[in-house]
Amino acid sequence: MLRKTVAELRKELRIAEEAELAAENAKEEARLAEIRVSMPKPIEAPDFSAIVRGAKSYVTSCAEPHFYDEDGDSADYMFEEVLKAVYGPKVFDWINKCR
Repeated sequence: MLRKTVAELRKELRIAEEAELAAENAKEEARLAEIRVSMPKPIEAPDFSAIVRGAKSYVTSCAEPHFYDEDGDSADYMFEEVLKAVYGPKVFDWINKCR
């Protein structure tokens, strides 16, 4: 009967885990390479009108007696509008693929 020592079993397990990790890393690298290829390009003539409207609205609301932006949604909204203005409305489709 063939018996393996604990050290031999540990070595086999380590080798199997390293192979699994290498395969996962290769898969992730392939996914990232595909994402890099499909990276959006900036629009040649961006439309910043939504950003201007949002900025004006925010500044105007700051002067209101009950101004309150506890959760900071205004900053998130403006960031989204900047990305859409520079890269187009489908930029978040690409960003969501990155996650």
